[in-house]
Amino acid sequence: MKSFRKRFKDFVEDINVPINVGDTVLGGRFKNKKIKVKKISKNEKGDITINNRPLLKYRIMSEMVDVTEGVRWAGSLSNKLFDIGTSLSGLWLPMSSIIFKRIGLEENRATVFHVTDAEGFKGIKKMQGRKQSISAFFEMQNRYFNRGIQTQGGVVLELDANILSAWREDVMSSPDKSGRRWIQLSYFGGMYRVQDDIDAMLKDLTVLIKDLIKKHVPSNKAQNVKFDTDKDIVKAWLNMGIWLRGEKMIMRDLIKDYIDGVEKVMKSNSKRLQSIFRSYLNRRRTDASWDEIIVNKIQIKQVHAIDSDAWHRSSDSGDPDEDDYKGYLDFLAKVRADGFKAKYWENEMDLEIYVRGVATKEAGSE
Repeated sequence: MKSFRKRFKDFVEDINVPINVGDTVLGGRFKNKKIKVKKISKNEKGDITINNRPLLKYRIMSEMVDVTEGVRWAGSLSNKLFDIGTSLSGLWLPMSSIIFKRIGLEENRATVFHVTDAEGFKGIKKMQGRKQSISAFFEMQNRYFNRGIQTQGGVVLELDANILSAWREDVMSSPDKSGRRWIQLSYFGGMYRVQDDIDAMLKDLTVLIKDLIKKHVPSNKAQNVKFDTDKDIVKAWLNMGIWLRGEKMIMRDLIKDYIDGVEKVMKSNSKRLQSIFRSYLNRRRTDASWDEIIVNKIQIKQVHAIDSDAWHRSSDSGDPDEDDYKGYLDFLAKVRADGFKAKYWENEMDLEIYVRGVATKEAGSE
């Protein structure tokens, strides 16, 4: 009989690790820093190592749940407008300052915060004053400051911004290629007690979808369309997204008619939307991990940096044991050189308290 040590060794050697030189894995203290695999070997104990560090210090990229906006939105409106699930409540509404102005929703500026990393800061800096929208927050649990939501984290931007809509929870807003964000109607009900308002808008949207299908359905598919039930309408709308693939001109006209039609529905329900989109501004406190505030026309007020794996710096010697996590020093120097106020926080909770204090003060609920 094999000894336990021998049987264990045989068991370990049967394990296949799906990592090759050149792949990218996640490492660092929070296992969220992308690291390129340069070397795979074993140490003196026979344990597998990557770049001379134990395998257990890393996480395989395929294990991640990818929640980046690119995956969430998956491209253009020609795909996403038809991605409504099994109910018409999955229809998308645009968060557009131009549309809001036309339907009577006035601009409302406030201080918000946005968690990102050094690379993300560059993009936000270029967006200042533009109509492109981003997702921000009034309140967020501090553990997300250093690991981020869709980035490596480590940077919290304090912004003066135009508020498009404010929500006490993440409503999974998704940007299109122009930077305009969209929200599904189904998320409205989860935020507030507004089911009557949702039902009124859904009734108008159902009429719109039926009209769009009748107008743009290919002639050879018209016989397949039924409007007897809501399920029939959903099925027809989903099929429209398939039938019009390759029909660029028809798809373009349908998207235009959809946006115009949704704007009319929003205008006829502007009082309802004013309450839904803006009532959270009076509270600015959430029990969720973070709230979601959709904003545009931003201006950076201050840049906050917090301890994070994002600040990893490789040593000149190439010895990983001599690496440090003081990259924030270089980052803050560049931020200040650009003319922005900047601060490094030693304690995550202190930054969370500061963020909450700003939101509370502006809400007038100190």
